[in-house]
Amino acid sequence: MDDAMAAAGVRRSWVPLDRIKHLLLRLRYASVVRASRSVEGWLSDREAIALYRLARAIPRRDAVVVELGSWVGKSSVVLALGLRGKSGATLYCVDPFNADGDAESRADYAARAPTGSLQDAFLRNIERHRVADIVRVLPGYSHAYAATFDRPADLLFVDANHDYDAVRRDLTEWGRHVRAGGVLALHDVADYCDGPRRAAAELLAAAPEWRQVAQIDTLLVIQRGG
Repeated sequence: MDDAMAAAGVRRSWVPLDRIKHLLLRLRYASVVRASRSVEGWLSDREAIALYRLARAIPRRDAVVVELGSWVGKSSVVLALGLRGKSGATLYCVDPFNADGDAESRADYAARAPTGSLQDAFLRNIERHRVADIVRVLPGYSHAYAATFDRPADLLFVDANHDYDAVRRDLTEWGRHVRAGGVLALHDVADYCDGPRRAAAELLAAAPEWRQVAQIDTLLVIQRGG
């Protein structure tokens, strides 16, 4: 058969294995990908699927997920969809909803911000995807809530101010809220974004209770040991 194809001038088309796996993953989680793509924000399809699966994998009743940095709800929707159907599950979304953040991001925020209130846009997206009953909004900066937050988190997703000092503060102040066996996911861990990359490397080097589980595109996933 191969000789006949070659004689006819037909080339065998090879698709890389990782590409095939990615396509199969997108097919399996097509509804998650559609939901993610329907909301403005910065999240790859693979990252969206990974966040959904992390939330979905939480085995406990009364699951607690905390998101630092929500913008208008792209990752919030994905995380909440992962929690849907879990008894007593709550997603806490912490964001000042003022397009503030690190200096490098402000121009992009201004260009992509919807007209009107960012918080209103966030709430519309949450309601449109029917996950409002799972979401509790904490409007303001992450450090304002860190000291008084009193629920152990099963999953912490950090995607707020990307300045190094701000990321390090979030990892320090909020990392302690992650229960033993819980997971911390940090976005934009890449060469182009020094703050998350450097803060994550320091955490893993200095705190042996944390271990890297995976990196999906720029999403670093680490787990707190029991």
